[in-house]
Amino acid sequence: LEAAPGAARRGGRARGRDVIDADAVRHEIDLDAPPEVVWRYLTETALLSQWIGISAELDPVVGGAFRFEIVPGEWCEGRYVELDPPRHLIVTWGWTTPSFRLPPGTSRVTFELTANGAGTRLALVHDHLPGELRAIHDDGWTRFLPALAQAVECAPRVERGGSDQPWGVSEICPGCRVADRPAR
Repeated sequence: LEAAPGAARRGGRARGRDVIDADAVRHEIDLDAPPEVVWRYLTETALLSQWIGISAELDPVVGGAFRFEIVPGEWCEGRYVELDPPRHLIVTWGWTTPSFRLPPGTSRVTFELTANGAGTRLALVHDHLPGELRAIHDDGWTRFLPALAQAVECAPRVERGGSDQPWGVSEICPGCRVADRPAR
């Protein structure tokens, strides 16, 4: 079953099609930041919360906790399984809310980061999902990966490793959800 082509917003460019297949939900997106910056948005509490959820508790070591609050009182939880900075990350994934029918640690998300010029191609595979939950997780990744693209685009130039960006560290980006991010 194929989902709609991935939507791209401000800096994230969908590549190919997002797919739900017999085993997994798969997405690819090109991001306007190097792998080292994207890695930080996957493993640092304050940065993860800028694109997915409202708060996070992360311990990015093998076996460490991976936990974020998507909306008040609803937590996604898992553990870090593999980390190869800044290229490869696997976490287990599930929800503390019983009605979601996916207990913490039940499914698995793999992030592959590949340098692509000055940016990064992110390939995501979310597997071990029951069939009836694949579509809702596909929808979630279709919404949250463009939010990641916007977050890394709005990253302060210091985080991006250069001073050639057209914004300053203390300015505010009008397109971002978080007020302490830089503006253009």
